[in-house]
Amino acid sequence: MTQQSPIPKFDIRNAPCEEELRRMAPDSIDCIVTDPPYGLSEAPDPAAVMAEWILGNQFTHSKRGFMNKKWDSFVPSPSAWKAALRVLKPGGYALVFAGSRTQDWMSMSLRFAGFEVVDTIMWVYAQGMPKSLNISKAFNKSGMFAEAQQWDGWGTQLKPAYEPIIVCRKPLNKSFAKNIAEHGVGGLNIDGCRVEIDAAADAGQLRTMMRGARTSDINEQTWGYSKNGGDQPQVVRQEGRWPANFAHDGSESVLGLFPQSDGAKAAVTGTEPSASKGGVNTFNLMQRHTSAPWFDAGSAARFFFCAKAPSKERHLGLENPGRQFRHGSTLRDAENLDKRGNHHPTVKPIKLMRWLVRLVCPPGGTVLDVYCGSGSTGFAAIEEGFNFIGIERVKKYASISKARCSYALQMLTGEESARKRHRKKQRAAGKFFKGDQISLF
Repeated sequence: MTQQSPIPKFDIRNAPCEEELRRMAPDSIDCIVTDPPYGLSEAPDPAAVMAEWILGNQFTHSKRGFMNKKWDSFVPSPSAWKAALRVLKPGGYALVFAGSRTQDWMSMSLRFAGFEVVDTIMWVYAQGMPKSLNISKAFNKSGMFAEAQQWDGWGTQLKPAYEPIIVCRKPLNKSFAKNIAEHGVGGLNIDGCRVEIDAAADAGQLRTMMRGARTSDINEQTWGYSKNGGDQPQVVRQEGRWPANFAHDGSESVLGLFPQSDGAKAAVTGTEPSASKGGVNTFNLMQRHTSAPWFDAGSAARFFFCAKAPSKERHLGLENPGRQFRHGSTLRDAENLDKRGNHHPTVKPIKLMRWLVRLVCPPGGTVLDVYCGSGSTGFAAIEEGFNFIGIERVKKYASISKARCSYALQMLTGEESARKRHRKKQRAAGKFFKGDQISLF
């Protein structure tokens, strides 16, 4: 008899981050995956920031950040991350999104709190919206027409095309093996996050590669991968490629940055030895073995890929108000969005969040998002079978998060399929109209 996995649970808490974290038990959370404020405001005085952080104080910035929001005035202070560190189990990972121009501040804040920064994942996409000042127009507004003509075509910012995800960890209190045995965290789920292979492009690499032994040196010692002959390590495993610290959206613009990496086109005869350089630490010749060409083909962009969240995905579990952006829309236009549905300004794609939570959360574990937003991390955690706790101080966003997580749970348990059948019958009976929404909780 197959044992069924327990149904995951979620809890959305509408409260300030640090307040709620202080109420939670220490060493109780398996991992943190979060998209905090990036602090995209006017740059503060670095010395002033460091002076406050060194003293253990919060730095309060008077400027506003993304979309003129006060909550995005600066990155979270070390005190907030220290509170998060307290509830995380020893060896537990935190994956923290950051802005391209403030990731140094985010990383420094995490380090001040006691996290070990171990890596950074780069999520690359082609759908960024440039927020650049047209210098020519600025001169025109000031009546400086000659300068406007001279500086026509100049701006102040590049188009954003990536977001860093800082990979950090609560320090181990023992070796990796002992820490994982005691706390159940400390490792990365490599096999569970391998990059799916392309059966056509990778067909030639689903084989082994001959690595030859080097000849003996003057002390009759052998150097190389094998003392007796070539071994047969596999280039690409059937279950996928090793996950990298790079992810992209699969768009033509991003794929075009990578070359078409064709493999060998001619056979190796085995008679082409590498010449000895005759220098220090060079050990005679390395033998070559005969082989047939594999004619590998395809793009070198063989990484995990995920595009930004589409409109349909943003509004799962909520009323979809329809298309809200048109060609040429700016971030300022977002201020006037229809407030139905998911109107959070920085929604992350569920596919990306599923890959991230799967990478760092052990089976049956609990994922914490300390800046929950519209609940994409929770949606992903539930779909992966993990428990989820989300903290969000803005009430309207906490409500959106709760609705989306409820929907994810209904999809997982099959309840949403029953709802769809019920809605179909209501429509047929004229009791349900397009745009209506059944209460989810």
